[in-house]
Amino acid sequence: MGPAQSADSPATTGVRAVVPRCVCRRWRAARDAHPGRSIERVFEHVARHGPPGWPQEVPPPDVEEWQVAACAWLLDQAPPEFRSYRAVRHHPLLLVWLVGHHVRAQQDAVVLARSTARQDLSGDLPPEVAPQVFDVLDREELRLRRLARAVDLLEQAVRGKKFVPRM
Repeated sequence: MGPAQSADSPATTGVRAVVPRCVCRRWRAARDAHPGRSIERVFEHVARHGPPGWPQEVPPPDVEEWQVAACAWLLDQAPPEFRSYRAVRHHPLLLVWLVGHHVRAQQDAVVLARSTARQDLSGDLPPEVAPQVFDVLDREELRLRRLARAVDLLEQAVRGKKFVPRM
């Protein structure tokens, strides 16, 4: 019997624990993706950082004082003027709601910029710069999508939604 096994473990009793097939498949995929790490370590990021898309800088909502970190992160994503408004600083729901609107407006601006870039810039920029312009717009669109997801998750958490980790 190894040091990690107890007298009642399945390896010593000959009894195999019944685990649903989908869980086994996911476990094997996670194990193969992270060789040398225990399965607990592979999935610990879910418990530590909230659901997929949750900002890394913000502890999950079940941690005490998580809203303080969430507000600081949201203020970093908002226009600097938001810091000067007392109501915004003291009401997390108001802050997350305003930041959500701000991010959606930025997404709309990127869509508009993409649709008018050739016409607006063709006379002033050399043609070889066009791919770089669209690369910048693609990257910004992706960044804003991630940001919108994170802000949406924070808004759900501020409104009281509980996130349950899934395997």
